[in-house]
Amino acid sequence: MDTIGMHALGLPDFQIKFTNLNESEVAGLLWNYWYYVYASGDVIQSGNTWQGLSKRSKWKAEKQLSFIEPERVVIDMRVN
Repeated sequence: MDTIGMHALGLPDFQIKFTNLNESEVAGLLWNYWYYVYASGDVIQSGNTWQGLSKRSKWKAEKQLSFIEPERVVIDMRVN
């Protein structure tokens, strides 16, 4: 899943690869991450952790090139 479009605003998009998670819940969480970056700027660094779908779940952020076109820097959220 990819939030493609933020790169047009000079901000990184988010991407995530997952299985066995609710797609709507993941999309909602990525939207929240997106809004945070839109409001705060490009403040997320590789290695930062963010709350996942549950209070005990932490997802790690890693900046990298996107899996899909257009090629751009994204924040890859790694599900643990």
